[in-house]
Amino acid sequence: MIVFIKICDKLFAILQKRGEYNFEKGLKDGIKTESYAGALQVTVHGKCENEESPMDTLVRETPEEIGINFYRWFKKDKLASLTTCENAITYGYMYNGDPEPLFSSIRLHSGSGGLILVEKKSIIENLLPENKTPGIRYRQEFRMFPDEIEALKKGFEIF
Repeated sequence: MIVFIKICDKLFAILQKRGEYNFEKGLKDGIKTESYAGALQVTVHGKCENEESPMDTLVRETPEEIGINFYRWFKKDKLASLTTCENAITYGYMYNGDPEPLFSSIRLHSGSGGLILVEKKSIIENLLPENKTPGIRYRQEFRMFPDEIEALKKGFEIF
């Protein structure tokens, strides 16, 4: 899911940066570095588990990725399907309220590299195989997976 918000009449997408380390796989074998560290990804990102529907996955992942406080006022009926490819669906969500409560409600998971606001005019490039291990090292370099770039573009068109 990509969350969109208007601030001072400008439309932004709220994206997450991938962190340096992946804590989701546990720590019993030590700390694992995150693949594509520093790359941008959608606001809420996750995989279907077992027999979950994409909506069930979104309901489970939203509190995990950005916190239960955000999830409490989140309205599933306000979602727009942005892209569908292979086994991934990306939804868009337009937040129409005061930005302050939105940002104060977000609690990122430990593996997140933080949030970034992106405007439509921002240049976002495809992630490349050579970005997998070293990650994205330059703050001004915005890279995402191609399907997420398409979802982002569609979201800017819709909202």
